Amino acid sequence: MEEIAEGVFVETKYEGVNVGAIVTELGVVCVDAPSYPKDARDWAMRIERLQSRPIRYIILTDGNGDRILNTRWLNAPIVTQQQVSNLIFSYDKRYPQIMLDSLYQRENKQGRELTSGPVDRPSLSFSKQMSIISDTNFINIHHTPGPMAGSSWVKSGDNKVIFTGDTVVSGMHPIIAEMYCEDWIRSLTQLGQSFANKELTIVPGRGSLEGTDSIGKIRDYLSRIESTIKSHIENHGSRSELQYTTNMFLDDFPLGNLPLEWVRSQIQAGLERLYDEYTQNGDINSDTRIPSETDAKPWKLGRSKWSEKG
Repeated sequence: MEEIAEGVFVETKYEGVNVGAIVTELGVVCVDAPSYPKDARDWAMRIERLQSRPIRYIILTDGNGDRILNTRWLNAPIVTQQQVSNLIFSYDKRYPQIMLDSLYQRENKQGRELTSGPVDRPSLSFSKQMSIISDTNFINIHHTPGPMAGSSWVKSGDNKVIFTGDTVVSGMHPIIAEMYCEDWIRSLTQLGQSFANKELTIVPGRGSLEGTDSIGKIRDYLSRIESTIKSHIENHGSRSELQYTTNMFLDDFPLGNLPLEWVRSQIQAGLERLYDEYTQNGDINSDTRIPSETDAKPWKLGRSKWSEKG
């Protein structure tokens, strides 16, 4: 665990996603949860050493299965963007088996402990943005369109620390299976421009803390994917033929300990999703950006409960 700003801690060593802990005077606010039960239990114990109070809230940066399956071990109310909340509430009593299967394929050893337990429902949701006010740390959560519907950034430490979720990953392939490509590129451009004005610490959704290098790499990668799909459609290529295109992108990032076939399947799913988006629009040059939604009001961390600040 590394303290990257006063009261802001990050762990990048767990298999799967990076997780954060923001200390406030009334409890720790977690950013995401580890992907596997053993790591989630370990994270919960380490947070307890930071502060004896119960965890106050868990903020999820998206609805990916490897972020939501193990929130139960942190035993705290969940905060999500509205689209993520809708997704989680759409599940029946238990998480879909496909989520467990994907995590098992990525990491067989830890995946054996996964079970399709009861779904942990969000307690609070927001549309565009939300602020958590405390005396020791001010936390801003922003819906920032990108890799998945409901992708969000979490800012703390006077906005000098940004948890980007999967908008930025470092040293590995981005997770593109459900990507919103043009929105993602815009968000990366916005993030890159922020560095021109002030010093920021980026906490990527996965991988090590590498600064700004990953922003340009991912933006170039997505631009190449986008142009490849548009060219494929213009040349009347079929959806089924995209399976032969995945190899073009396998060498762009290191595989690390991810299985080759798992990465290949993620790339193919992303290509197919983008193909469907552009062909259904009927215009491959159209703007597919998700419309902005109404701002949510800020919330104040109170002694006994969260109260809305009018």
